[in-house]
Amino acid sequence: MKPAKKRTANFSDSVLRHLNAYAVAASAAGVSALAVAPADAQVIYTPTRVQLSQGGLSVYELNPAGNKTAPFVIYDGFTSPGAYWDVLSFNPKSSGARFVQGPGTSWSVAPLKAGALIGSKRQWGNSIRGLIATYGPYGGGTYKNHDGFAFGKFAYIGFKFQIVGEIHYGWARVEVLFDKKTPKRRLHLLLTGYAYEATVNKPIKAGQISDDEGDSTAGRGEGFEPSLGWLALGSLKNRTD
Repeated sequence: MKPAKKRTANFSDSVLRHLNAYAVAASAAGVSALAVAPADAQVIYTPTRVQLSQGGLSVYELNPAGNKTAPFVIYDGFTSPGAYWDVLSFNPKSSGARFVQGPGTSWSVAPLKAGALIGSKRQWGNSIRGLIATYGPYGGGTYKNHDGFAFGKFAYIGFKFQIVGEIHYGWARVEVLFDKKTPKRRLHLLLTGYAYEATVNKPIKAGQISDDEGDSTAGRGEGFEPSLGWLALGSLKNRTD
């Protein structure tokens, strides 16, 4: 009996560049998050669990492809009493990096639903900062949401960034929570996964985790284990009126 032939996976150049970059980044980071990349897939999905809050982690570099410079920074910040007391933002940090713009100004990040198409026909925000949610007196204050990010509900942020000068589209899944018990610094954010399309200029659907166009099943993230503190904060999500 002849031995079975070994099957060889054929990767596109863009996927190979990604895998090489990711391997370097994962080694340097101690493999804190595992990218899910089946041999025949073009969508690179990374489940994770990152909590941002004042008093804890307040800055997170979102680097889907392990680029030398992270294309985005998610920020839970505190400014001054005369402006915003608390700000959640999604900030582009590299050339060509942009977020899908919401219905407001170029500073507004759009809260996308699962299945929303992210591609070249989208309207893109500015290259400096995108607002997810704010709290404070500036402009009359924003209490319940900012441009549609409802507290206690998951939404997708669509984005584009460059790998070796070429555009790739992706998404990040976030939940914004509002802690009514504190006088200020009430906003918190949970990131539970992100993905991008490894094929240059190919659109991706929000929540898509494989090359199957109909697969928009990314949930809270494999291995999601919220802390007791986060569970306690989550109990507030239905009491923000």
